[in-house]
Parts: sequence; structure tokens; C-alpha cells
Amino acid sequence: MAVQEYQKINISDGNETTIVQVDKWGKLSKDETIGRGTTYFCRASIAGTLKIVFIDKDGTADAGNVLKSETLAADTLTVIDFDLPVPRYKVTFTRSGSSAGTCAVEVFDY
Repeated sequence: MAVQEYQKINISDGNETTIVQVDKWGKLSKDETIGRGTTYFCRASIAGTLKIVFIDKDGTADAGNVLKSETLAADTLTVIDFDLPVPRYKVTFTRSGSSAGTCAVEVFDY
């Protein structure tokens, strides 16, 4: 497994915030291939909702393309695994309370 993407951001309001967005089609080197699956490791210092959204070829990443919506408890690692490649995606987080905090997402292909 190789690290694909890592991002940690500050969450200071109640709006849905994009943590990471990746579009791998057309950006692979000649030695890279799309793997068999994708795993997301997610941890937030505050409780909230994490969404993984597929981005289609037209660039659409709306509510109809949500692959997974997961409630995260504060300071708890959550692992989300898809036994299929997800080459184009957006990961968002919306806090559930009023406290500010951080959310980190690390993504691996396998």
C-alpha cells in the first residue's frame, strides 16, 4: 500500500468543509496503476459527519454521489474501506456541535 493523500484542516464553523479532493484520471505516470481498493483513515478532534463523495466524469460531486456518510466521534480513529478503486473523490466534514477543532484524512490505495 502506498499513501495516496493526507490532509488535516481546522474546522471553525458548522459548514460542510472539503478535507481532500482527488482526481487521478489522466494524472498517473506510466508506472502507476489504479489499485483494487481504497481505504480512508479519518480522525477528528470534534464530533461530526464525514462524507466520501464520488466525482463523476462531468465533475459532479453532489448528494446523489455520496458513497459513504459516517458519524465520527471526537478523538476516535474511523477506518472506511472500499474493496474497489475510487480514483476521483471528495471527502467532506461537518461538525455536529459548536466547538472548533481539526479533521484529518489519510487515504491509501491497495
